[in-house]
Amino acid sequence: MSENHIGEMLKLSRWIRRETFPSAFHLDNVLAWQQQKCTGGISMGKKLEGNGLYESSRMIIPEHRAAILRQEYESNRRVKPILDEQQWEIVEQAIAESVREHVTVTLQVFGNFENRELSGIVNIVNTFRREVKLCFENDWEWIKFEDIIEAEV
Repeated sequence: MSENHIGEMLKLSRWIRRETFPSAFHLDNVLAWQQQKCTGGISMGKKLEGNGLYESSRMIIPEHRAAILRQEYESNRRVKPILDEQQWEIVEQAIAESVREHVTVTLQVFGNFENRELSGIVNIVNTFRREVKLCFENDWEWIKFEDIIEAEV
């Protein structure tokens, strides 16, 4: 057989495998193929050493991939900081000034993964529900007191 014919057969077998088992193609397979290309191939002896046989047949199903990505995303979750009395006084003064004077206040609102910075005028303070109504240009949002990290006028 000529090298061209062997190359065409390899392409065909890869295509059949890819179409039949789409979840079997993973980044590890690509890396293993590149390693084989660089080192001139893996001999059967290397596959039988250590964890070689398992490593050469590794694949991942979509459900496992989604679980791994979800776990990685959740590992970036942050803990909410606890504000002391002085910081609360600064926040309360800024909110009160925005309500009285109708001036724009900038609030840093805690998020599990990143903080949000919101600017607007505080329209209503609901002490029973412990929320403030922040009005933007064409919209508004209720923000809980406990989520406010910082406020400045």
